[in-house]
Amino acid sequence: MSTVLPAAAHQGNFGLRILDTDTVNGSSVESVSLPAVPGHHYRVTFQVRSLEKSNACGVYVRLRNASGKFLPNAPTISVPSQAVSAWEQVTLDALAPSDAVAVSLWIHSYGKTTGSWDLDDFTLVDLDATSAGTTTPAAPTTVAASPSVSTPPALPSPLVPVVLKLDDLISTPTGGIPERWKRIADLAVERKIKLSIGIIANSLEGEKPAYFAWIKQLQATGLFEFWFHGYDHKAWKEGDRNVSEFQGPPYEQQKDHFVRSQALAREKLGFAFKTFGSPFNVSDANTARVLAEDNDIKVWLYGERANPAGKTLLDRVGAVSIEQPLFVPNSAKFIEGYTKYAAGRTAYTIQGHPAQWDDARWAEFVRIIDFLVQNHIPIVTPVEAASAQQH
Repeated sequence: MSTVLPAAAHQGNFGLRILDTDTVNGSSVESVSLPAVPGHHYRVTFQVRSLEKSNACGVYVRLRNASGKFLPNAPTISVPSQAVSAWEQVTLDALAPSDAVAVSLWIHSYGKTTGSWDLDDFTLVDLDATSAGTTTPAAPTTVAASPSVSTPPALPSPLVPVVLKLDDLISTPTGGIPERWKRIADLAVERKIKLSIGIIANSLEGEKPAYFAWIKQLQATGLFEFWFHGYDHKAWKEGDRNVSEFQGPPYEQQKDHFVRSQALAREKLGFAFKTFGSPFNVSDANTARVLAEDNDIKVWLYGERANPAGKTLLDRVGAVSIEQPLFVPNSAKFIEGYTKYAAGRTAYTIQGHPAQWDDARWAEFVRIIDFLVQNHIPIVTPVEAASAQQH
């Protein structure tokens, strides 16, 4: 429904054309998110024309809080709904609420309406920033549209699905749900995207009814796969040698950690883990031996190519990740890597650590989600990615 075309340009090389002939579903295009300042007034201007007698199409200013949730009462304006019209400039103002951290634009032809429009030359101005301390307003900021709108990257065809590998889930010390984990789970439910969450299994010990109920509730949505990320996630030194839970310990110790963890998952959550990803992404021959004996595990994240233990491996592309460097989400590097290394791939498995993300890092992660969603890139679980890889 939404296409970037030279013929849709008001000025410059490209504009956005919406051709909506669907009486059930509407078009949907959203810009990337930009930082918002609470209490500031924002002004959006753009050019639009109607190409035929059309019903209304809406342009929305969408504001998000630090949890990535859209704030209610988004300012909106309906663009021309008459017959063929000349280009006209439209202005839309919005006030950022006290909890706003990001702003974006959403262009959406209403679900049951039809029509055709060209839109171009979007700008976004922070009126308070441009008026404070100067008599000459700064130049307006061109709204950086999502890559699918005005500056489309060379996306692969077909699109490569993405597994969001999120490591190190544990409960709070009192058996509750950590706020940063709740934030990302809430985002997934709201946006209907799939998350793959690695549990450190000793967090399943003891009585933690709220924590267990939360995991089971998320699992029941079909949007989450919880996978085995070690029993204790420990690392230590033995002389000059680095040792970790699944690199260095004897077979018997590694076997015990698998058996104990699967028993906890069955007892406390009602299911066995189907996917394994080792702490620190390291393993040895004993790990492969234990994995081969675990009939529940089907998928090995970042596993050993030389000894896959009869499991389906989902490999790692170092330049395609949520975090670059470790713990720091980076949307620009992810988008660059996604397009650069797609040839021949059936999926990307990208890693992140939500417990390490402050609000700024969280906002950058949300930009990655925006890119995936706006470009209709499939987000899948490890089991789903492995199944597709086998066919």
